[in-house]
Amino acid sequence: MKTLSIRSQYAYQVCFGIKDIENRSWKTDYRGKLLIHASGKEAAFEFLHKYWPEKVWKDLKSRKYIIDHVLQPGAPDYIRNIYNAYKRIQAHYGVSSIDEFYEKLPDLEKPMFITQAIIGEATLSDIVRDSKSVFAEKNLYHWILTNSVLYDKPIVPVKGKLRLWDFEGE
Repeated sequence: MKTLSIRSQYAYQVCFGIKDIENRSWKTDYRGKLLIHASGKEAAFEFLHKYWPEKVWKDLKSRKYIIDHVLQPGAPDYIRNIYNAYKRIQAHYGVSSIDEFYEKLPDLEKPMFITQAIIGEATLSDIVRDSKSVFAEKNLYHWILTNSVLYDKPIVPVKGKLRLWDFEGE
């Protein structure tokens, strides 16, 4: 199956359905299901906010924004997906809030964010140069990713490759 290696912090954003665009300097004629491979260094919990564009940062300056807007009509999909990602992380670590997660962080040994693994999948729906997504970067191809899924059990270990590649495993 066609596979795309993405830096781990972005791969998790894609699989959580937060990041709907993957920016690339190249394009492909392929459209369809892609396995998402998390490459690189260990993904820290901060991936949920450290690697976001300024527009997303402005939307998330306080947790109050999420509470006030996540369930409101017209809220951006990425806001709902961020909220759902937070909820999944809370359940994974058995904490009742993100604040409690941060308090317990030094004591937590249960890894959630791994690298060098197939962590999920998405559909490559199209490639454009003019996406309006907050994640789209200028002068690059915008790979539009839909139907994102984070696997409950990643496929490990898997060494990534450049460009699109075929995964022959499981």
